[in-house]
Amino acid sequence: MTKQEFKSSCSAFRKSLRNAVRQNNPELFHSLNIGIFRQCHPSNRPVSIAIWMYR
Repeated sequence: MTKQEFKSSCSAFRKSLRNAVRQNNPELFHSLNIGIFRQCHPSNRPVSIAIWMYR
C-alpha cells in the first residue's frame, strides 16, 4: 500500500465514520473500526505513515 493509497483509504474511513455517527449507529461504527484494522496492517504501511498515524 502506497502513501497515497493509505491517505485516501483513511479519508474514506473518516467519511464512513462520520456517517455512522450521524446515523447514531454504534454497530456500524464498530464494524468500520474492525475493517480498517484488517485492511491497514502495520507491515503494509511505509514507516513515515506509521509515525504519522501515532501523532
